[in-house]
Amino acid sequence: MAATTITPSSTGSGIDVTSTVDQLMAIERQPETAMKAQQTALNTKASAIGTINNALADLQSKVAVLTDFSGQLGARTVTSSDSTLLTATADGTAPLANHQIVINNLAATSSFYSNTLSTSSTAVTQGSFDIQVNGVKDENDHARFHQQYPGRRRGSHQ
Repeated sequence: MAATTITPSSTGSGIDVTSTVDQLMAIERQPETAMKAQQTALNTKASAIGTINNALADLQSKVAVLTDFSGQLGARTVTSSDSTLLTATADGTAPLANHQIVINNLAATSSFYSNTLSTSSTAVTQGSFDIQVNGVKDENDHARFHQQYPGRRRGSHQ
């Protein structure tokens, strides 16, 4: 079979061959164009799914922190307006609450010394002393001491 060549010409049948071929090629490209559009849409959806996946992973890690009661959720804080007067700590078992501690007076220091001992083997003599609160001797002090320290003698050096 012999090949036939068609050339556009304005002297022939009146058919615009170039326009006809362009139209036929456009029709033939329609499936390719549709697939490219579909591929673009799929790439956009895949990107959106990746963004959602990253957001879900971030949410999962934040929820994990909330379920760990030994971590941030269980943390307790203690603050003092003057840490030279009062310090405190709280662990995860401390109940949630607000506490206010007011210090009206600070205790005065006091010391009690025995006489100087001549050697390290010298026996310490027995004796006693009274504790007073606001200048008044606490008569229940003796009984309270024995409840707190059974078997010890008050004022003795054991």
